Amino acid sequence: MENTFRQKTITYFTDTAKKSRLLKYPCLAGISVALAFYYMGMHFQTNGKRYASMVFVAVFFMSSCSFSFAVFAERTGFTGAQETYSAIVETSGVSLAVVEPVNPMVKEILEEENVFFFYD
Repeated sequence: MENTFRQKTITYFTDTAKKSRLLKYPCLAGISVALAFYYMGMHFQTNGKRYASMVFVAVFFMSSCSFSFAVFAERTGFTGAQETYSAIVETSGVSLAVVEPVNPMVKEILEEENVFFFYD
């Protein structure tokens, strides 16, 4: 029976570590890194359908979402090709932010003799 990738990797690094005591900890790190990448690759390989379905749901949600930008709507067929972003804004009654100068209200300060005090 043929050895798996995991068994081959462990055998290679342990044999290298036995030959030289200085390589004991680098070989341990090498085993950890090699097997971590191996198991991550196997995870994505075995769960391919799950990730494909998540991508399709995200793509369809972003393409037909009501929060989509109006310029991209003509590609989906919701608006005519002649309508552009500026035409949609002009006809929809939406006003863009306008900068207007602020006019503070000037209030007269009452002098001491013009103030009425109501005491019981």
